Amino acid sequence: MITLTVNIDNKKSEKAVKAVLDALGLNYNIDKSERLVDEEQTLEEYNADLEDGNSEIERGDFISATQLKAEASKW
Repeated sequence: MITLTVNIDNKKSEKAVKAVLDALGLNYNIDKSERLVDEEQTLEEYNADLEDGNSEIERGDFISATQLKAEASKW
């Protein structure tokens, strides 16, 4: 098996590539973690991001700005 990564920057090209892959009967995965620059975030996605952030804070899964500056100075 070979992995091929294709970076697509617009919906028209994405639709065309998916159509070709479907026509060839190839399996593929779509990484939605990287958002297109011109793609807008839906209200539902925005609210989910806020909820995720709040959950991280409630779990104590964060660092302070001072800690971040100290860590960044080591880079």
